[in-house]
Amino acid sequence: MKIPIGRDELIAFLIAAKRRTYAAGGGGSEAVVTPLLPGSHQLEYREGSLLYRDIYFGEAYFVGQETVYAGSSPLWAMCYAGGFTTSVSNQTEANEMSLAKNCGNTRHQAACFST
Repeated sequence: MKIPIGRDELIAFLIAAKRRTYAAGGGGSEAVVTPLLPGSHQLEYREGSLLYRDIYFGEAYFVGQETVYAGSSPLWAMCYAGGFTTSVSNQTEANEMSLAKNCGNTRHQAACFST
């Protein structure tokens, strides 16, 4: 399959999608859609022919998959899993820690946290 976008465009799309889904507050955002899988949470962001979909299970301990589609064809995917220790006192703190970890790569830190 020929990839319809370049690497830099894919990275920019992923950053935009993450800002508008989980990093935007997840459950309170307009990105929440009815999940395809029972018991899961699902967030989506669309820009032109690109669709970002994040499907995950759990809260304090979680597992999930992010996928980018170009039209109906999967273009990129990543699976993840993790959890928080009992020292995390609330969901807001957990969300902040998760965002910091996801944006820990110094190359993308400015993009993750800029407005």
